[in-house]
Amino acid sequence: MSQVPFSAMVLGLRLAVDRFKNAAEKTEPTAAALPLFESLNWAVALDERIRKYWVPDGPPPIGWDWPKRIGNESDAEVVRGFRFIRNRVHHQWADALTLAGPVNRYPSRPFEWVWATVDQLPPPDPGRKDFGREGYEQLLEGQPAEFGLAILLETYEFMTQLLESRGPPPKWRQTK
Repeated sequence: MSQVPFSAMVLGLRLAVDRFKNAAEKTEPTAAALPLFESLNWAVALDERIRKYWVPDGPPPIGWDWPKRIGNESDAEVVRGFRFIRNRVHHQWADALTLAGPVNRYPSRPFEWVWATVDQLPPPDPGRKDFGREGYEQLLEGQPAEFGLAILLETYEFMTQLLESRGPPPKWRQTK
């Protein structure tokens, strides 16, 4: 079975995040929403691929709990938080971003796009669980969208190294 390399999918995410960063320099909601939507869909495709195919301990695949294995609990919660907001955007067509400002950090800016609060989002479909809501509320809600996307991108770039490493295992993993 031939598959697109994981690294190519991560490149798709990177390009979408870069388009978001460019669009986020303006206050036009549609211009920011389009690359954000694409970023969220790359993220769910990468999430699904890891869930279905990563077997770090041998079969069966690791499943939805794969973020626990990346070594940083807050990054794992960001991945779960992205699952939550992606589902709200995809299933309820939620507007995930809101403008906030002025920004009092360097460099200062008159505004930035931040993740909407859960109260600003439509509720999930009846009977549908809110997977990742806690991670979203703790680490993304009200925070700059650019920061969360950067953490997500770093996480998937790290996973690329794990999934596509071709050389011998690191010395500390080798046995004599």
